[in-house]
Amino acid sequence: MTHPGPDPLGPDSFRSGSFRSGSFRADLDELGALATALVRTEHSLQDALAALHDTAATGIGTSLLDRACQDFQQHWGYRLGQLRQQVGDTAEGVRDTARGYRAAERGLVALFAPVPVPVPVPVPVSVPVPASVPASVPVPVPGADR
Repeated sequence: MTHPGPDPLGPDSFRSGSFRSGSFRADLDELGALATALVRTEHSLQDALAALHDTAATGIGTSLLDRACQDFQQHWGYRLGQLRQQVGDTAEGVRDTARGYRAAERGLVALFAPVPVPVPVPVPVSVPVPASVPASVPVPVPGADR
């Protein structure tokens, strides 16, 4: 039985690319594939549990065989339930890990994005003329020759 569902990494998952730090590399596509496989495994285990529950372990043969089948059903049902829970927890951990790498990658991209530098605008500067200089002597103004 198939269980269609949402993207295992979430609705805003970053499905392509990878996160790299030094020699460590996390492939987000592979994490997504692993999460999908784990979710499918969890659903398959749930289907097996349902089939095991629906199977009667009595009337198979002798009372000894019936008891053995019931014991088998109880133990396997319990262990399959534990395994299904662990697989589900692992799938959630993989999803959280992929989300964390995706957030870190987006943060790094934002951190190293080019920052626009404003174009300098010339500002008029008034240069005071000292009182000891006659008004007829030209006073050089910085930047006026440009």
